[in-house]
Amino acid sequence: MIFYSLQGLGNSIINFPILSRLRASYAVTVVCFNNGSSKFFKTFHDHVIGVNSRAELVQVARRMKSEASFTCFPTWRRELAASFFCHADKKFILRPHDNPWARGLWRFQETAEPGIHHLENNFNLLKHALPEERFTHPVLKLNVANLGNLRVLGIHPTASSPSKYYPLVFWQELIGAVAKDYDRIELYCGTSPTEIEYCEKIKGTSSLTVHVGLDFATLASHISSTSLFIGSDSALLHLAAMMGKRSVGLWSFANFRVIYPYGGHVQVLLPTETLAAKSFEYPSQAPPYLLRASAAHAVQVINNQVQPSFTISPRYTDPIQFYAY
Repeated sequence: MIFYSLQGLGNSIINFPILSRLRASYAVTVVCFNNGSSKFFKTFHDHVIGVNSRAELVQVARRMKSEASFTCFPTWRRELAASFFCHADKKFILRPHDNPWARGLWRFQETAEPGIHHLENNFNLLKHALPEERFTHPVLKLNVANLGNLRVLGIHPTASSPSKYYPLVFWQELIGAVAKDYDRIELYCGTSPTEIEYCEKIKGTSSLTVHVGLDFATLASHISSTSLFIGSDSALLHLAAMMGKRSVGLWSFANFRVIYPYGGHVQVLLPTETLAAKSFEYPSQAPPYLLRASAAHAVQVINNQVQPSFTISPRYTDPIQFYAY
């Protein structure tokens, strides 16, 4: 099978359980973009082809032959073209309900349901591909050291863009308020100078450990050992949630109705501006409403001292709790 996962790293991580399920019945080759997605898939899967442009994607698809192809949530015309160009007897594609080009794909059985998370739409499509399978929500299986009763707090304060970063003072106050409850605090950081500088400022003179540029296997193992993971809207937040870790997400401006941290123990702080938004543009800098985020409110959420503003109830995991501010 050819497995296309063609969006950002966070979406690729969201699609990983589907790949895990398909691998039980198919020998799978993954095609994805070299935007961090290929590095992630190569950590946990042997056969990965990374492409650098949409044109290259179509060229790769023309050369490939397989029994079946599976395309996750295409958003561009050339992604859709790749679904047609590959030589496969069976083709499965998740049609995003808001893509006018995808509406013309009448030959594929409709499986997308507007208003539910696209991971669940993937499961709907998978039932058509593998009708005999039982459907659970698989997660990464890792060998994690036995830490006994050691309480570890994992923090990922950065994201794909500094426009998603919460203020430094928020992190400094939050860490100061919860540090006494944990035996160890780990901060995970990417390798860009902007991220490193930001994380070093958060650390200051505190005793927390900053991990820079860990590979995905090591990073996933670290996350598995945490008692609580706190992170901005990023791929690592999605990874922690899907691994079943208790996770607190710090949302910014993304469309939370389309993609959110997907797991059984997830709480999300959400600006009221995003809650009321009709469109979800990617700003060039952090929105001013992030300055309103309160570390004291976050501590109340962590300690379950406030009621959620609303919940979203997926089919394959427990409700996701949202706390508007």
